[in-house]
Amino acid sequence: MNTENKPCISPFTFKLEDCLACSACIADFSVPKIPTYTELKDVPLTFLLSPHSKMNMYAHFNNHIMSFSDFEYHLISFIKLKFNVIKVYDTSYVKNILYDSVYEESTRDKIIISDCPGTVSYIERQAHHLIEYLSVTSTQQQAIKLLAQGRSISVIQCYDKFLENSDDVLTTYDFYKMILDLGFLQHNFIKGTCEKWEKCTIGYHYGYLEHILNKKNNYLTKNDSIKIFNSKNEEVRLNGKRKLNINTVTLNKINIPEIDYKYKNGVFTYTQIKNNKKKKYLRILGLEPFLNFIKESKHKELEYDVCEIYICNQGCINGPGQLYTDNLYVNNSEYIDIDLGIDCKQLQKRTYRKIETKKVNFKIEW
Repeated sequence: MNTENKPCISPFTFKLEDCLACSACIADFSVPKIPTYTELKDVPLTFLLSPHSKMNMYAHFNNHIMSFSDFEYHLISFIKLKFNVIKVYDTSYVKNILYDSVYEESTRDKIIISDCPGTVSYIERQAHHLIEYLSVTSTQQQAIKLLAQGRSISVIQCYDKFLENSDDVLTTYDFYKMILDLGFLQHNFIKGTCEKWEKCTIGYHYGYLEHILNKKNNYLTKNDSIKIFNSKNEEVRLNGKRKLNINTVTLNKINIPEIDYKYKNGVFTYTQIKNNKKKKYLRILGLEPFLNFIKESKHKELEYDVCEIYICNQGCINGPGQLYTDNLYVNNSEYIDIDLGIDCKQLQKRTYRKIETKKVNFKIEW
């Protein structure tokens, strides 16, 4: 092998769409060692399943075979068969208490919802002036651990979620490969019903912002499910960073008559005038509009009352740790009120810090 240092004789082209939106280029963390089945099979485990991971596995697995609720039962029964399971939780099980906590924050201050760890990483390192606005409410990933017993293993949609959990973490891709090796495709289907804490109770566009606006307006909406199926069998490979060809503008419209809704260049704005007071809300899905938002925010005061920002195109359902698939399924979910017996005060408030990063200048044009 020739190890001689040679100058670069041609420029390297790097485009923003090549970015995995994992914040690893600015965050000082390394992905922990991925646990193997041999290491896990005899250990008492609590599984914490992301709803986005379940939807993604269903889209890859399904090809019109069974409904999503049947798939949930099929998946969870297989997990219980192959592992020493204490309990299985869908992380959306704790969403209501978190929605209410974020809502309470939004009634007092301007906030940036901190559910996306990539968003937090960028703000802590590249936008110190925005740290004061970050919500102190725990994420679903963090809050569900209050209910976990024994050793927990999280199945999640993106690599940045490693920043939120000190226990074992598997991306959707790594977990799906593991259960395929264990014979998941050959597992006989038996119809049944999941326990309420095992079921996905979240839809694509019923996020924090929807909850805040619905609650402020005493309005309740039902999500429309999105089902885009491609019948070809696909290889099991990592999603990476890519764009999904679905109608982003329609999906992110909040159907409250009094809300003025606008979309431009990856930025969704919602404006409402009520009791002679003007409130503005923002949703960003994608790294490029988020970086533009950071740049603009350095020159003027934050003008939005609530900002919900995710650095992946189409949000968490398209996380880089997901399975690559042309099939897309997004759960149809109404707002379901579940009493966990947990008070908001029991949730540990998140703290943030300014992190200085070493700057390296590259001649790159986005």
